[in-house]
Amino acid sequence: MYVIKAHSINQYIKTIAIENGNVYVKTTVFKSKAMEFRDYVIAMKVMGLIDYTHFGSVKVEKIEVAE
Repeated sequence: MYVIKAHSINQYIKTIAIENGNVYVKTTVFKSKAMEFRDYVIAMKVMGLIDYTHFGSVKVEKIEVAE
């Protein structure tokens, strides 16, 4: 599983909403509450929706999932 982290504010992306062409992002400090992606490519595409000027550097992080 993968999560998206905004490194400049040290928070994880919780939700992303697109309304009237605008992208709204909510963040959380808890990795467990972050939006999870099963595939790296999908996480990268979603990361492309985020406006980098708000968060500085945004990166995809891999998380370990207990099975």
